Amino acid sequence: MTLHYYVFGKGLPFAPSWWAFTFPLGAYVAATHIIHTLLKSYIIDIFGLTLYVLLFLLWLMAFIGTTSNILKKIA
Repeated sequence: MTLHYYVFGKGLPFAPSWWAFTFPLGAYVAATHIIHTLLKSYIIDIFGLTLYVLLFLLWLMAFIGTTSNILKKIA
């Protein structure tokens, strides 16, 4: 739904609730790491690394959006 709104809407305005996207993905990253540790599977390791990169990008987007909105409110 978010992707549809972003592509076909008029953009996606930032909201502090964007942080909510990072928490479930963080749980998946942690669980994937535990599964990799138990099974020693190369495929699960690559999948976990991919999820970690996605988590970092989402975290970075939320951090930049939060910081820029705080700076706009101050100025």
